[in-house]
Amino acid sequence: MNKLLLLVGVSFLSTEALAGAWRYGCIGSLPDGSVVNFNRATLAIVSTTQPARYAATADISKDIQVGDALDLNSGLQPEMDFKKANGDIIKLIETRSINISHHERNESCTGGSIRTLTDERTKKTYKFVIPGETTVSGILKCYDINISTCG
Repeated sequence: MNKLLLLVGVSFLSTEALAGAWRYGCIGSLPDGSVVNFNRATLAIVSTTQPARYAATADISKDIQVGDALDLNSGLQPEMDFKKANGDIIKLIETRSINISHHERNESCTGGSIRTLTDERTKKTYKFVIPGETTVSGILKCYDINISTCG
């Protein structure tokens, strides 16, 4: 339960750009069943191998890996790096991307200006390079939402 709450909490973390709103991120799983969730600021990999009945006594540091993005303004790039608290870098390398949907619309603002809303959904395959572990690939569902400022 605590792992799920952490994962949900990470999914709602965001850092807004000053010129509007920009949110992106992905969620999916790795071959061992671990759940992966990342956004513009944070990556979380939550192991699901720990039996739920032992969760209260588990060493959570072995079951959850968290990293902070090294570049908050890069967007969904082919390569992204997240730094763990111990200094290790988790590297995500995109190996495939399929566009699922793309929606764009303009909205009128006060004063006659217009802002643009863009919502793009993709399915991406990432190779996860984690120090001390075997490199694995995972398929993630991703979103990239941009709302320009009025003005």
